Amino acid sequence: MWQQTSPLFKPPYLLYYSMCCIVEFGLFFIGGMGLWYPEISNRLGSSDNSSSYVCEIIGES
Repeated sequence: MWQQTSPLFKPPYLLYYSMCCIVEFGLFFIGGMGLWYPEISNRLGSSDNSSSYVCEIIGES
C-alpha cells in the first residue's frame, strides 16, 4: 500500500496533492461556517452589550 501512496508525497504530485488538501480544508471550513454563521449573527444582534466579544456572547447561552 505504501508503494502506491508514496508517490503522492514526491514531485510532481506533491504540489497537486498539497493544493487538493488546501482546497478540501477550505471547503470544509466554509461549509462549517455556513452552518454556524447565522446562529452567531443572531446572538450578536440580540445581545444587549455591544462591546462584548463573540466568545463571551456564545458562552452566555
